Amino acid sequence: MGTNPLKRNGNYNYVPQFFTDLFGCREFVEQYKAQWASVSDSIVTRNWEVMEKYIQNLNRGPMTRESKRWPLSGKEFRTSGTISCYDMGQYLSYIYRTFTINPQVNQRLLNDLAANEIGSPLSAAFPEDTRILHVLGRNTERKAYMECAIVDYKEPFALIIYVEASTSDSAGTAIATLGSYTQKYIESCYK
Repeated sequence: MGTNPLKRNGNYNYVPQFFTDLFGCREFVEQYKAQWASVSDSIVTRNWEVMEKYIQNLNRGPMTRESKRWPLSGKEFRTSGTISCYDMGQYLSYIYRTFTINPQVNQRLLNDLAANEIGSPLSAAFPEDTRILHVLGRNTERKAYMECAIVDYKEPFALIIYVEASTSDSAGTAIATLGSYTQKYIESCYK
């Protein structure tokens, strides 16, 4: 919380002012320092010991019992449609990382994504000056649509949205709506 919480000289975006105002009370500061002095030597080691005991107890009983009761072998949690979402997300992240290290490697691909003639439904979710490099895919058999994008908003990120919808318009609306949730989340991280 910085060296002087009352003057808010640290990073206080995540600490409500109510708590930092408490440091204006001399009695509170004295009690705070006394409490900190009593736990500062053991706060990490004690909690680590408690965590290790917790893990040992899990391994002894509950995890073993649950794995026998609910075996995971033979279960398929990723279907062909969802595998492509995870894989595309990892691939877009890889493309962006390699581009930042060596721009020539994926420059043509990024140029193609930027010059896509089909507009991105995500453009409705982000401010007009946001750069969206994307490709929109469709699986007619499953009535599925997938938007794969590198969105350069507050910071660049890969965004993959997979929806199943009866029409391309309703898929575009769903993608834009989900994109707006992402935009609001990122916006809240920068407040």
